[in-house]
Amino acid sequence: MIVATDKAISIPDAAQRLGVSTRTIRRMIELHEIHAFKVLGQWRIRESEIERIMRGNESESQAEDTEE
Repeated sequence: MIVATDKAISIPDAAQRLGVSTRTIRRMIELHEIHAFKVLGQWRIRESEIERIMRGNESESQAEDTEE
């Protein structure tokens, strides 16, 4: 769901929040793992999209913990 206050951030900001390189973010955009859009020729990613990915990473790490 898109919220009116959902801020769009740049690739470097997204990379910093996720703890990955900007190249990884660009690759994820190309592979459609992250929904992004262009504004005046520059990629933007919604904060809610970053939060979705972070929640996904949390559930993956929890699943790994339960497998042990």
